[in-house]
Amino acid sequence: MYHDLREFIGLVEKLGALRRIPDADPQFEIGGITEVAAGLPECPALLFEQIKGFAPGFRIFTNATTTPQRAALALGIDPGLQPLEAIKEWMKKRQTLTPCAPIAISSAPFLENSLRHTEVDLAKLPAPHWHRKDGGPFIGSGSLVVMRDPEHVLWAVTTRCEPSEQIDIVRDTWSSALDPRIPAEKKMTGATSHSKAIVDACCPFAWRDEYPPTSSLTEDEARTIESKWGAVLKDTA
Repeated sequence: MYHDLREFIGLVEKLGALRRIPDADPQFEIGGITEVAAGLPECPALLFEQIKGFAPGFRIFTNATTTPQRAALALGIDPGLQPLEAIKEWMKKRQTLTPCAPIAISSAPFLENSLRHTEVDLAKLPAPHWHRKDGGPFIGSGSLVVMRDPEHVLWAVTTRCEPSEQIDIVRDTWSSALDPRIPAEKKMTGATSHSKAIVDACCPFAWRDEYPPTSSLTEDEARTIESKWGAVLKDTA
């Protein structure tokens, strides 16, 4: 089990799943390389070093847990397990987890590099401008969305469509006796149908040209990244 990010990166490298990327530009290039790598079959983790325009020693680690193998490793589970077995192992491990009481300490490895008072300058950090249509550089643009209850699901649906125009109800549609939504007393009568909701969350066709653009790579940008960095990403350099 690793104790910090440095050890985790070392374990990922031992698995052969790490690619070291030198001299990349934080202006669009790091984001582009990260996106292209995430689409490769091996989906390697990336460690950007000697970042263009920044002092030596700054590094950026991306695609840390974008494969079942590395997700298992991050959770302290055998990375050699198949995804389904890893999930079962995690479910068992969760039953044994207990809260840890906080411990006050005076020093820690993450304090090795510290800036205080007038030394603080976010421009010293190599925050990438991930995509051309982003508002600017972002530190850590990854996210994890957890839908815990119906209220969160409802929020997600209603913010991605116009309910009065893009939700339809289709009644008495085919289902099966395994459908948990059909009440047991109706199943006893042989009922195997119920209503379905159709939610259209597509880009509005009538004003598609004015709709906020996506920030993903264009095909031309992806090809440029693959041409320059493909050998490094596939570890054939």
